[in-house]
Amino acid sequence: MKNLPTILAAASLVLSGSLVGGTIAGYFYLKSPTTQEKIKKALIEQVGPLVESQIKGALPGIGGSPSGGSSSFLSIPSSTGGVLPINK
Repeated sequence: MKNLPTILAAASLVLSGSLVGGTIAGYFYLKSPTTQEKIKKALIEQVGPLVESQIKGALPGIGGSPSGGSSSFLSIPSSTGGVLPINK
């Protein structure tokens, strides 16, 4: 019966340590520029067609031919550029 508190304390220490270590590793993984670019590309690929279909539904005259053709107006860019300067 004496071993039970020792085993529970050791398991608690291992669990707490792994949670802290995993959180720190996940933070640095998500902060890396290559991971952020992967996430951006995945989101653009998943959300792009959804946004395009919503625009076509909301603006049928602008979204290309009614027979399902596409327009360059609705093409979703694969990347974005820098911020434009504001002249005051």
